[in-house]
Amino acid sequence: MKKRYGLVTDINITEDLELPSNLLIDVLRMINEALINVIRHADTDKAQVDVYIKKEKLIVKIINNGIPFPEKYQQRHDHYGLIGIRERAKAHGGDLKIWSTPEVGTIVLIEIPLGGKSNV
Repeated sequence: MKKRYGLVTDINITEDLELPSNLLIDVLRMINEALINVIRHADTDKAQVDVYIKKEKLIVKIINNGIPFPEKYQQRHDHYGLIGIRERAKAHGGDLKIWSTPEVGTIVLIEIPLGGKSNV
């Protein structure tokens, strides 16, 4: 991301994760799509990705301090990147949440239960 788009990405993985390959691929795609959204819309050159386990859930948090993402756009059906992230999370029994403020920037939070239901 830095070389191609100028986005410095701090990646923190706090667990030695052994995920099923289908979940791992989907998580990587969700992170990639979220970072592409940062590049396209946030007008910042920094992002942080945290991946960890909390209460038997895989947590993926993508944070940037750029332009906030207006709430009115978060549920629209023509934002295919967000739709893809949300649908991938749901396929594994998970969820997508987004918080965005001028003071903080945007936080994209993906939570996927481990060992839980999966539609994949």
